[in-house]
Formats: sequence, structure tokens, C-alpha cells
Amino acid sequence: MDIGVRDKTVLITGSSGDLGRATAKVYAQEGARVVVTYHNNETGARQTAGLVAEAGA
Repeated sequence: MDIGVRDKTVLITGSSGDLGRATAKVYAQEGARVVVTYHNNETGARQTAGLVAEAGA
């Protein structure tokens, strides 16, 4: 799938939760630079950041 985000930066608010994590992972797989944010769930944000890194972003 090519959604046209390669080499673009995306900010995913709520990326420490399930939906935000899934969204961040898809953007990372599509070649975007992903900014991971969180309010209270640092552990979830770190998990998301790990998935984003594994996907190559």
C-alpha cells in the first residue's frame, strides 16, 4: 500500500494507546517519520516507539 507519506513527518497524538499505536505502525511501515506522544502512559509510548523503530522509521 502506498499512502504517500514516505519521508514525511507525522504526529500521532495518543500513540501510547491501541489505536494510536496501530496508526503509528502503519505510517512507519509506509516510510514516514513518526512522532510518538503520550500524556500519562509512558510505558505504552515506549512500546509504540519500539514498534515504529522495528518498522524502519
